[in-house]
Amino acid sequence: MPKPLILQTGVSQAFWCTPRGNFEEAKIPIMSGSGNGPEIISWFDKLLEGGIHLRGRQADENRRAVESDGRKPLTFLITGPPGSGKSTLSMELCYRLTRNKQIDGTGLFTLYVSTEADAKQIQDNAESFGWEVTGRILSFDQKAPPAPAVAVWGTDKIESGKELSEIVQVSLEALGKVLSVPAAAKVVGGWVDRILRWNKVTGKVERVTPDILVIDSLNILEPSKRSEFFKEFLKVGSYSPRIIIFVLDSGSSDKAHEFWEYVCDNVVRLDYEYSSGYYLRRMEIVKARYQPHTWGRHQLKIYPPFHQPPETGSERIKKIRRAHPYRKEGGVFIFPSIHYYLSVYKRLGPTKPPKTVKTSIESLDKVLNGGLPEGRCTALIGARGGHKSHLGYLHLLSGIINRNEAGLVISLRDDEGMTEKTMGRILEQEFPQEKRNLSHFERDDKLEALYYPPGNITPEEFFHRMFMSIHRLKSNSRKLTVLFNSLDQLSARFPLCAKEEIFVPGIIESLSGEGITSIFVAVEEPGQPAEQYGLLPMTDLILSFELRRLPFEHYYQHLNTYWKLEKKSKSEKLEKIKKNSKGSYHDAVVLRVIRFAGGQRAGACGLLELVDEKDIRNFLYETPGLHFTPLNPKFPFGKCIGEAK
Repeated sequence: MPKPLILQTGVSQAFWCTPRGNFEEAKIPIMSGSGNGPEIISWFDKLLEGGIHLRGRQADENRRAVESDGRKPLTFLITGPPGSGKSTLSMELCYRLTRNKQIDGTGLFTLYVSTEADAKQIQDNAESFGWEVTGRILSFDQKAPPAPAVAVWGTDKIESGKELSEIVQVSLEALGKVLSVPAAAKVVGGWVDRILRWNKVTGKVERVTPDILVIDSLNILEPSKRSEFFKEFLKVGSYSPRIIIFVLDSGSSDKAHEFWEYVCDNVVRLDYEYSSGYYLRRMEIVKARYQPHTWGRHQLKIYPPFHQPPETGSERIKKIRRAHPYRKEGGVFIFPSIHYYLSVYKRLGPTKPPKTVKTSIESLDKVLNGGLPEGRCTALIGARGGHKSHLGYLHLLSGIINRNEAGLVISLRDDEGMTEKTMGRILEQEFPQEKRNLSHFERDDKLEALYYPPGNITPEEFFHRMFMSIHRLKSNSRKLTVLFNSLDQLSARFPLCAKEEIFVPGIIESLSGEGITSIFVAVEEPGQPAEQYGLLPMTDLILSFELRRLPFEHYYQHLNTYWKLEKKSKSEKLEKIKKNSKGSYHDAVVLRVIRFAGGQRAGACGLLELVDEKDIRNFLYETPGLHFTPLNPKFPFGKCIGEAK
């Protein structure tokens, strides 16, 4: 059954980086609009709900054009102030469409009329992005193109004093002459035939209608002639599909663009602003008359082509992953707003009470009635040095080793090397029987340490990089745990993200929508926001960590009652520790349940202690590692809340 043809542009295609440092096209189920499984992601198409909906065209089951009813061309207006990226977006759109095979199995041909640059300048700019200029972006000095291309009629071909309508007419006539040479005539049954009206009797071209016609820009057109010019434009050619793109410089006080926004079918508005001295480009689809589209403003960046780093091995992969977004060619890249992601996930949030997943500390799991809420958010809040990060790393590694899950660490403080060093130490200490190391987990695509260097990174860029890593790890059909470490660093290191009130809640909502178990680690101290950037209202479980000094005799009572130390062992070590510590104090971390998932009663607490191998002789525990002892309310400090320090 034929469906309306949706022309996929491929502009701002998303890639992710594999554990071996290769680029792969990102295919994300949540972004699939067809229901046929994961699809390649191009953000410009996603904001247009799949691509450009061509009027009068229908597609078969392979999304290729099958018929046309000869309607008028579809018009686009790309508007914005100088330097906002209009020409780059217009040219990349046409360049990508030269490779689109949906129409007659060939790409689309563009006539690009530029009143601001000559063909050589445009070609040089395209080449600086690493695009395939030879055979794809041509001037009229060249021979008939062997494949669909962007033919540029620039200022080097424009005679002074000519009206815009005359410029377009001359360029169309020149295009006809180029394509009607014998070399072009030999392929008249192919793509050339689609844009030429060929008179077989006279052997001449009667009319030329490019698939896409671009006017960059309309600023040379006198306002009094805009209406007449637009009407004439719609008469140019009769073949479909047809797209006409107008480019127009416009400032905040410029009213000239209002007419064009009214008459054009689709309007894309670009702009820029400064935030804390940082230059930000924005793009917005203001109007799409014949198709659905995404509302809101999104970030737009223009990147040079990616160059492989000289390093080898793991260092090379780290360099590549920091060079986000991953792409082989330069050009436009669109970072969707957080609000866009939230609109995708708003119907996917969990509705059933969460199950629990074990932490690998049996005594803590008992207090938590089974463990952390699976597929939900847990907040670890408290003093520095309270073993919060250690508990988070331990849970993440336990999932990888014991449950064949995947883990993603998002670190705002420690770089990849420091994160891996910490996790490696925990792996050796807590899982001595494990023969694999972190590099094995990374090669098997079970673990990634994602580090963000400090700077004016925007919420959109931050979110996109995280989003790509999450879905790459999930592509192997594994459950995933995300550890978001050092949230307290957000304001100092990433001020633009801290300004966005929905930043942290948006991340949590998206993770929960994906069924991902998330752990956020933050410090509770003066200067930190009361709600931890919106974290606390969004969590299902909140655990606090407080440094406490207890008289040793009270500390011993709790440990002996729970672990039954004296029944298990009458060792010389136990007696020595009791004797040497008599009348002294013991420093420990008190872990307390502040909020419990599912409305269960909070308030349970216990002692959390980290014992190193070298210090094991000074502790009452038999093995090194992280230990949790539930506090008994019968003894001093056992109630946690309201007790004196």
